[in-house]
Amino acid sequence: MRTEKSINEELEKALEHYRSNAQNLAGKSLAASNKQVRDLRRELSDAISSGAKACPKCKNPPVGMRRGDVALYGTVQSVYEIGCAVCIPVVKGNTRTSVSSVGTDAASAVKNWNVEAHSTDGKIDQV
Repeated sequence: MRTEKSINEELEKALEHYRSNAQNLAGKSLAASNKQVRDLRRELSDAISSGAKACPKCKNPPVGMRRGDVALYGTVQSVYEIGCAVCIPVVKGNTRTSVSSVGTDAASAVKNWNVEAHSTDGKIDQV
């Protein structure tokens, strides 16, 4: 399996090609460019979620993504998320919990997912 960095580099090139040529591409060429981007995104998700167990609720394979960077205690850290794209969040009272787990790298997000340490999205105002 390729590294996240190498997949991202190829994905950026594919996206740049798609964006700069989408107006001029037609039919099969546009579909091929679109498929390349879609396949690279799936490969990136698979690389990030490598080692993650199937969803404990629906048994589908989870997806992985890098959510971005956040400032935390004076440092900038990456946030990765592993989650189920099928299951809906659970709401108990005014707390919503997603069927997903986060970490500061892909490995810690997968570890949290595998022990079912799912993320609490936050409090919801009751209507």
